[in-house]
Amino acid sequence: MKIKVTFLVFLFSLLSHSAFAGSNCDSLMAEVYNVFKLKHNYEASVMYQQKKETLAPFHIKSALKMDSLYKIVVEEPAVSFKKYTEKIMVIKLNKSTCISCIKRELDNKNTSLKAFLLYNYKFPMDSYIGKENMMNRQDILKIFKHFIFDLDNYTLPPLKVAAEYLKNN
Repeated sequence: MKIKVTFLVFLFSLLSHSAFAGSNCDSLMAEVYNVFKLKHNYEASVMYQQKKETLAPFHIKSALKMDSLYKIVVEEPAVSFKKYTEKIMVIKLNKSTCISCIKRELDNKNTSLKAFLLYNYKFPMDSYIGKENMMNRQDILKIFKHFIFDLDNYTLPPLKVAAEYLKNN
């Protein structure tokens, strides 16, 4: 019995720390940015669920085709939400390493941090994407660090809350 317990403890510690063990900051940062893709998948799933009642099927079909070009996966909102929150939980298992990688990225004056990303998903048929919805990678890392690690949230905040945080910090 003692061997089984020891093995289970070992297995749990291995699983909880192996998600990013031995990985470099680049792969950790890729996982952080992947959280935003999963966030967009969730938001798209919710939006399609809502628009399913009001849009014609051919509009939905063409919007889904456009989203697939950008690798947005639309599925049941509960499924996409689970994937989104599970990815955050996996990243949180390696909190100290991820925080040090984020700090290193933020201290780095790399021009790739100036590239802009959408914070919220935008439905393909929406013709206007506001400037406030675009953030550079540095802002995204700041938001991720603050809300996921500092405040211990399991989802990213709404755009308004994130923009307010950036404005005040």
